[in-house]
Amino acid sequence: MRNKRLTFAVVTATLLMIFAFSQSAFLQDEKSYTGVVASISHGGVNDAVFKINGDTKSFYINRGFEVYTSNELNSLIGKSVIFHYTECWNLMGLNNSASKNAVKIELGNKVFFPR
Repeated sequence: MRNKRLTFAVVTATLLMIFAFSQSAFLQDEKSYTGVVASISHGGVNDAVFKINGDTKSFYINRGFEVYTSNELNSLIGKSVIFHYTECWNLMGLNNSASKNAVKIELGNKVFFPR
């Protein structure tokens, strides 16, 4: 009986942790934001972080400096772009940060990211 309870507790805790850290598709809501890129910097592990003129919002491309050269990224500075990102919720509240993960970046009528 004790082994069953222990097994149940471990399985339940594991499932709760998986749910807490997951970004399930049914919890995501894609949004878009248009702004002028003020600067681009490194963040995390080679992430490209975009700061927006006149706003505290920032967006990032995960490992963006591995996919694009600095010149390609810096070509966006001073230009109006559309960032598409997802708003996610999880039990730990980890995705409520100021920086949002860009899933798509448009410049004019062209898609800059993803390639």
